[in-house]
Amino acid sequence: MLTASVPLYVPRALNHSLEKYGSLGAVFTLLSWLIALCVVAALCITTGAVVAKEPRAARHLGTPSADAPEDEPPPAGATPV
Repeated sequence: MLTASVPLYVPRALNHSLEKYGSLGAVFTLLSWLIALCVVAALCITTGAVVAKEPRAARHLGTPSADAPEDEPPPAGATPV
């Protein structure tokens, strides 16, 4: 969705900032677009990690769920491997 809007928004914003601020405006426009892209990527990665821990999704993905017990200590008398 974000990358689909690049051809619609960036050329107009870039032309406007070039006219108003010169080459520094173009730099700021591109940096702001890259920051927005990184924020969206970080949110998607975080959401994916949270969803993967949900019990229903964990069963399908084969990941440990949030309800699964943490690593339990070995029973008394067991030798570590």
